[in-house]
Amino acid sequence: MKRAFVNGYDFNPADPLVIPFGRYPHKKSGTIQVIDLRSAQGFANNIAEAKANGAPGLPIYAGHPDVPDLAPLYPDKGAKGWIVGCQADGDACRLATAWNDQPKPGAFIYFSPYFFADDPGKGKEALIDELRSIGLTNRPNSTRFRLPNEAEDDATQHTTEEHQTMQKVLTILGLPNTATEDDAAAKLTVLMDETTTLRRKDEESSAQLKLANEAAESVRKEFANEREAHIALKLDCALADGRITAATRPVWQERLRKDFANESATLAQECAKLKTRTALPNTDPSCSTEAGVLAQYESMPRGKDKSAFLAQHAQAINNAREARKG
Repeated sequence: MKRAFVNGYDFNPADPLVIPFGRYPHKKSGTIQVIDLRSAQGFANNIAEAKANGAPGLPIYAGHPDVPDLAPLYPDKGAKGWIVGCQADGDACRLATAWNDQPKPGAFIYFSPYFFADDPGKGKEALIDELRSIGLTNRPNSTRFRLPNEAEDDATQHTTEEHQTMQKVLTILGLPNTATEDDAAAKLTVLMDETTTLRRKDEESSAQLKLANEAAESVRKEFANEREAHIALKLDCALADGRITAATRPVWQERLRKDFANESATLAQECAKLKTRTALPNTDPSCSTEAGVLAQYESMPRGKDKSAFLAQHAQAINNAREARKG
């Protein structure tokens, strides 16, 4: 079973890509990774096989679009160049390049080989003997093989978690899985702008509603004040006309407050019973309406006079009470 390794080395587009020979322990598994002349020969065979299959050599990518765990992060699958040769000397193997689109100096700081070895098991040596591609990067797992593969496992897991988180963000934003971070940032900017606009409109609507409520309350108070003034005027007139007395005025005031329209009509029908009886003693007291009789009865204090008044006008009082219930 083959084991994959992804490591990092200094990169200069004008020079061959140099992979130093050495023995490098993998801290997590204890595997000793070996890169030597046999590795260089394996890389040369990989290049020759690729050419035999019609390719210019082994591909050079921006990042690692051919590494399964990292592929979603690199939508650009096109080769930037090719590894066309491998030359070994005493301390390293040097990979010759042919560029389709040569990076500018400084565009990438490291190159990261994607190579393999047979998995020997924990604590044993593993000869690196297969090279599949080169990835250009500014975030290597290891530079010049100082910490080979130790960062690879953690970084791969971290990168996968970042990718999963990014996919969740894209789903929440309603974007396709192929959307980039720039697409997500643009969508977030739009949403933030929309949120700001909605907040501003809500503030304006709240201010308008507050103003409308204040205006409505002002109108309500003004109407209530006018109604009280109107009631007072009617009662003053009724009192002056003799249709009510000072004693019955509070009774009529509460009636008008509860049902102004109907009680106003009833008050208007009251005749000047009390006043005309005082000024003209011979006036027939039956001219008073039943509602007026009831109002006079309710205003009288308890005693013999009230009892006598009830006995005299029982029918009218009863009729007025029934009319009030209806």
